Amino acid sequence: MDALNNRLGELVRTPSFWVTDLSLTRHIHGPAGSDVDVTIGVKNLFDERQKDLETGANRDGDYVYGPRAPRSLFVRLDATF
Repeated sequence: MDALNNRLGELVRTPSFWVTDLSLTRHIHGPAGSDVDVTIGVKNLFDERQKDLETGANRDGDYVYGPRAPRSLFVRLDATF
């Protein structure tokens, strides 16, 4: 992908990203028809991020490409009753 860096006035060829998310869900049957789903997982498993992200007062705020979030763990609980 090509991304425009307005601060430098350059068209930059960006590297490729493989964003991999992984999650596991356990379904638990409860009494009287109630069910619980417990999910654990990792988002952006390989921690792929933009290596040349600009910071500071003179940065180009539009020059953002690729995954925006670092590796993160999550737990989710869904209940129906």
